[in-house]
Amino acid sequence: MPALSSVKAGSSEPGGIPRTELDRSYVILGLRTDAGITEIRTAYRRLALRYHPDRNEDLEAAKTFVTMNEAYNTIQVASSLLRLKEPS
Repeated sequence: MPALSSVKAGSSEPGGIPRTELDRSYVILGLRTDAGITEIRTAYRRLALRYHPDRNEDLEAAKTFVTMNEAYNTIQVASSLLRLKEPS
């Protein structure tokens, strides 16, 4: 998993999710912050297959699986809130 210490502090994204938390989520999934939804889903599925507790019995893998799920959910929430705030 990429190092998380390289994420810089910044402002807040629409929807109130701190920019650093959102950036950290992209780093956890191994993505650029401008990644599209297809890239995000592909990265998530790739990591899920690698770290899922049913496929990897290592305790660290289970912790990584939880962390990557939280990261994916953070990106999904931010994307949903951003879409809600866009004018129709």
